[in-house]
Amino acid sequence: MSAPVVTRTVQDMATEIKRLFGDESGVQIVDSDIIRWINFGQVEICSKTRILKKIQTGTLIVGTNLYPTPTDYLEMEAVWVDGVMLQATSWEDFRQQSYTGTESGTPSTWFLYANQINLFPSPDTAKELKIYYACAPLDVNSVGEYLSIPDRYFDRLKEYCMSKAYELDEDWTAHQVQRDQMESNLREMSNADSNVQGPYLVARDPEDEWENSGW
Repeated sequence: MSAPVVTRTVQDMATEIKRLFGDESGVQIVDSDIIRWINFGQVEICSKTRILKKIQTGTLIVGTNLYPTPTDYLEMEAVWVDGVMLQATSWEDFRQQSYTGTESGTPSTWFLYANQINLFPSPDTAKELKIYYACAPLDVNSVGEYLSIPDRYFDRLKEYCMSKAYELDEDWTAHQVQRDQMESNLREMSNADSNVQGPYLVARDPEDEWENSGW
């Protein structure tokens, strides 16, 4: 799979939104509005599609089985120790096993609880830890910056921003049309990607947090 291409800028989006909305002079819709919508929209798109990936590398601490999740994670995909992928499980399944909690050795299993990665058994030697995860996009702050998502999602982000523009204009029908169009197109793209990438393991959805907010 080729690396995602990112060539579109905030200015590209601002120009598109103002032209489509019929406000090219920026009287009703200003750049700060569009930048805010872009940041919200990028997070929503990434939370639904998991298109941005990262690998965080660290070192196991002897006797320590709890490790913080990456601050920008949206979905945990895999945990590796010393080049070996660990078995993922859930807290519910793990607690049904008859473990004493004192076992130590080379970790073979991991689960997520309270935003911490729990390894079992507890490591008895310092080995390399790698965390593979889908991450949140970086915020943009000015019109000269590149967007944080691949170009192939530019139109989806445009649909999101247009829905916010119509919301600002209190045109609720047009707002809903754009939202529905974005959701439908994202589902199609996500279904196509899932045929290649497969299912994921543990996720969180920050959509509400972003919509309501300004190691």
